[in-house]
Amino acid sequence: CKAAVDFPASNYYKELAEHYPESKVILTTRDFDKWHTSTYDTIYQHGDPPFPQIITWKLFPFLNRFNKMTNACIWDRKDGKFFDGHFLDKEACRKTFEDHLADVKKSIPADRLLCWDVKQGWEPLCKFLDKPVPKEPFPHSQLTDGPTMKKMSQVFAVVGVVILVAFPVTIPVLSLLWAVDALFLNKTPKTKAG
Repeated sequence: CKAAVDFPASNYYKELAEHYPESKVILTTRDFDKWHTSTYDTIYQHGDPPFPQIITWKLFPFLNRFNKMTNACIWDRKDGKFFDGHFLDKEACRKTFEDHLADVKKSIPADRLLCWDVKQGWEPLCKFLDKPVPKEPFPHSQLTDGPTMKKMSQVFAVVGVVILVAFPVTIPVLSLLWAVDALFLNKTPKTKAG
């Protein structure tokens, strides 16, 4: 394993750090309220999908498996870690968030841990990883912090609706068009024999 990022790997940071004793741990930090809003607006919305997304997920089974894994590892985990089904209780969620940050800082030796905010850019990250700083500017915007992730969710919902509506209508409409074409439009003109 060269790297692991975000959930579900972050649930098992202690086990991974123990298994890979030379590994480094980067704890990304950010404002709780912004994080909660971003998480609610994006990945939390994929928990129990609205009706159109269920249809999309039937067409793309990996999305359904991802949803089940996300619920089990993040939202509904019942071992005292993470949200235990209480993500919408903002104060309980804040406590979980803060406890997690404190636990990581307590559990990982300082020489293996970087507490990092993306606002800090490349420099502390590259220094910690002993890598050169790229010439390109640091990409501060994240997919999950902007409208991009919301748009992706909306696309899945629209695809579900289109499939729900279009599929039952498509076959009769195509049959009707074929019949109109065959009966009226595609007739070979009769010519007088000469």
